[in-house]
Amino acid sequence: MDRKKKAICSGHIGANTRLWTNFGDKRASSNIEIQEAKANLDVTEKLLKDIKDELVKASSIEDVVDEIQQTEYIFDLNSKFSQIKKLTQS
Repeated sequence: MDRKKKAICSGHIGANTRLWTNFGDKRASSNIEIQEAKANLDVTEKLLKDIKDELVKASSIEDVVDEIQQTEYIFDLNSKFSQIKKLTQS
């Protein structure tokens, strides 16, 4: 079960990376639907947080090393989410 949740979380992270790249391309070339981007962002953040919380509860000490290595990537992803939120608020 934990491997399945980790795979789901990794899939969401990968999908968000692709969406962020597409968002940057669209932002540079044309007008985008800000409200749609914000709604997608909110849903994705909630899903990732819920999955991460469940994984932390079920983690063993061996998994802690992997989590530490992924923390930097998550921080980068969260900073990108913050940039999108700033754009939607302006």
